Amino acid sequence: MVDAYSAGRWRGYDTRTLTFAAVLADRASRIGDRVCMEFLEDGRHFSYADVERLSNRMARALEALGIGAGSHVAVMLDNTPEHVLLLFALAKLGATSVLINAAAVGDLLRHFLCTAEASTLVIEESFLSRWLAIRDAVPSIKRIIVNDGSQMVQLPEGGDVAATSFQALFEGADESELTGTRFSDTAHIMFTSGTTGPSKGVLYTQARSLMYALDACAYFGLRANDKVYCWMPLTHLSGLQCGVLAAVMAGASMALTRQFSASRFMQEVKACEATMISMPGASLNMLWAQPPREDDRRHNVRICITVPIPSFAAAFEARFGMRLGAAYGLTDCGMPTAFSLLDPAVKIGSAGRVMDGWQMKIFDEDDFEVDSGTVGEIVIRCAAPWGASPGYYNNPHATATAWRNGWFHTGDRGYLDEDGYLWFVGRSKDSIRRRGENISAFEVEQILQKHGAVAEAAVFPLSSPLGEEDVAAAVVLKSEARVTVTELHDFCAQKIPSFMLPRYLIFVSELPRTHSQKVQKHELVRRFENYRDELWDRERESH
Repeated sequence: MVDAYSAGRWRGYDTRTLTFAAVLADRASRIGDRVCMEFLEDGRHFSYADVERLSNRMARALEALGIGAGSHVAVMLDNTPEHVLLLFALAKLGATSVLINAAAVGDLLRHFLCTAEASTLVIEESFLSRWLAIRDAVPSIKRIIVNDGSQMVQLPEGGDVAATSFQALFEGADESELTGTRFSDTAHIMFTSGTTGPSKGVLYTQARSLMYALDACAYFGLRANDKVYCWMPLTHLSGLQCGVLAAVMAGASMALTRQFSASRFMQEVKACEATMISMPGASLNMLWAQPPREDDRRHNVRICITVPIPSFAAAFEARFGMRLGAAYGLTDCGMPTAFSLLDPAVKIGSAGRVMDGWQMKIFDEDDFEVDSGTVGEIVIRCAAPWGASPGYYNNPHATATAWRNGWFHTGDRGYLDEDGYLWFVGRSKDSIRRRGENISAFEVEQILQKHGAVAEAAVFPLSSPLGEEDVAAAVVLKSEARVTVTELHDFCAQKIPSFMLPRYLIFVSELPRTHSQKVQKHELVRRFENYRDELWDRERESH
């Protein structure tokens, strides 16, 4: 007998029906008057019928510009209703949205656009100068759509890129549905942090993206009468799949805001009457560090999703009167575990148990399974067709390397206890986790080494007072080279997003190495973790 997952069933849905067009059309027909999203900045509200109508209109306008099935459209927008509408419009056409971190600049932005072979770029007017600085290095971009609130866009002279105003996208026809897409069409390219090399573009089919959202609904108990507070960028799984798309799959509402503010956070959460929030890592610590208030518990929040669950979890729940949930997930493959409100308090701090439909094992370095309680590499796979990413765009070698012996190798280390709960231990990949962002040490090193005075650089993590990690760099200068630490920092600031900038810098005569000449970053961590006075500290210098 064929099991439900093999037959294409997922959380009550036939996987073959999971397209953005079909889901939104269903919601508009059944609950069209219900508020789908509100924008906290200006108070605008959009019903499900509004989202269906406006995204149809945008799709027709994009189609008139030559954008259709298979087109790669890079999206570099703030968290706004326009961003959500655009993602639905592109998916309805069978186009692929290339999700670009709004902080991307310089070589990183060029890498994203070129890797994904984007032909169109949709961008906030405030980000436009960043693209203009690299446009000659991205010849694939033939059209740019600028969100500046006007009807006319003019670009500086030079090049053959056509310019369109975002507002013009609302002038398309809205009287007809778009139903030509399939569950297996690529909906997004989402970028990894680039741990052992340049960031890779992960392919998400329409079904895979919506299945991720269904996992969040099922294990965190999202219901139609919930409201999800969405501040995480829509380039993140927490913002898009676990926020916007989870709300749509549940028939719930979402409240959008552009960015996180520790001082304003609970005020906004209370005002919009949110019932579900996400606060990864440092953001939760920032909220916890705010002075206690007598109204800390006066809100409607049922659950706060955070990764990882902090040591002060019990005190946080008591102070704010909300429960904490957690999960283990990664852009490359999916979210195979969850710690929900039904799990016992004694397991708090874990990443929960494996969800139905997912499989997880812990392997040793030779891909053999280890006993429970033994630390090894976390490997996962999904039991359902189309339940995992097809791989990395235009990178078959990386895809084959990650998918070995029938399992996706996460590069993360952890163990499963006797009850099947996952306990995350650390990353075996060369990445740093800072304020909810995974940062590629490799990519920061590449930028440092572009400076003419730098011979080599090693980027490594140091613990942060806010939890997670801060970025540190040890730099070896070329013989007789002259550059100050401040000058080197300012050089990097022109080329990488602010969240990737090293907080700590130091010039060293040589880097510690193994006999095979690999840099021993753990030695740098050991040397400087408790001796930070030796390091140049951006935050100390700014005071």
